[in-house]
Amino acid sequence: MKRIFTLFITCIVSAVAALGQEKQNFETIASLSTLTNSCWRFSGATLSTTSPVAGISSLAINPAGGGTALLMTPFINLTASSTISFDYRLSKSLSSNASRQIVLRLLGIDDKYISLATLSLDNNANTSVSRFSGKIPAAGVRKLVIEVTATGDESTVIYLDNFTIDGSFVYSSPYGCKEMGDGTLSIHYLKTFQGSMTGDRVQLQWTVAENENNNFFELEKSTDGNEFKSVAVINASAKVAQETYSYSEQIQGKAFYRLKVVSRSNVRMYSHVLFFKSGTATSTELTLLQNPVQQSLRFGFVADEKATAILTVLNQFGVRVFQTSFQAGKGYNAITLPLDASLRKGLYFVDVATEGKHIAAKFMKD
Repeated sequence: MKRIFTLFITCIVSAVAALGQEKQNFETIASLSTLTNSCWRFSGATLSTTSPVAGISSLAINPAGGGTALLMTPFINLTASSTISFDYRLSKSLSSNASRQIVLRLLGIDDKYISLATLSLDNNANTSVSRFSGKIPAAGVRKLVIEVTATGDESTVIYLDNFTIDGSFVYSSPYGCKEMGDGTLSIHYLKTFQGSMTGDRVQLQWTVAENENNNFFELEKSTDGNEFKSVAVINASAKVAQETYSYSEQIQGKAFYRLKVVSRSNVRMYSHVLFFKSGTATSTELTLLQNPVQQSLRFGFVADEKATAILTVLNQFGVRVFQTSFQAGKGYNAITLPLDASLRKGLYFVDVATEGKHIAAKFMKD
């Protein structure tokens, strides 16, 4: 029995050694540009020597303005036995209305994502170091994508350190530093895409996080939600970092809009779809544009004035399970907001509050 056990351990060690292991503790680099030159990608992240998780520095992630920050590794050759692990902690405790969410996904060369895990932090989360370790759900050559979203307490930072990945980075063709191809727009490119309607006039507005990487934006419109045609092309400005754009037109009947973003390297990506209907600006109801819902909550409502709106999701027992804020325009608003991935299937209630007024609806989560 002892001999069999020894052979089993030897096989495991040999397999791990053959697989390889990539580590990054952010100790031996002067700046993130060193990693960027090796096909890493960062947005809303810096190196910090203030209270590091371990050693002399850690990666500090802080989604500015309630947006999304990102870490993306090079392509990694992963097997079914590969694991990914890292240490993380909050710089300080979150207030009662604040939260942080860490979403981990794997991205293939075909631009398709595989969900890995979602870590949700609220005011009950302490500031001690926690360890994440997850097993790869499927073998293949993929990037690890970590997106961090924030609500409230904008000065609170998440520190990440001691990355360990069972696998080897792949830089050979067709992988290397390949950008995303055609597909749904990753959240770190497009911070917001929303619209409002006054009378029969639609006002669309979008904000991008990395404006210098964009070439132009193309707005596409549909009357049935299936066949889209171009209605406007807007060139990207020369501004670096975050930039906001807008477009306005009159509509008759129903109108669906989506935004195509074309980068300087000719990569094309699409936003979610917004829906408007002329004559709805007098409604006082919260209208769900999709029910049941899956990853995002799509709804429309009318605001009397431009204001900050608070969206709250309650479970069937009346307990708050999700809350966020967004800017509502005067008139009809069509909004798409990502839901907390940890929400289970079932019945929920959504409440939107603007200037002391509340409107609500119920929805099913698939």
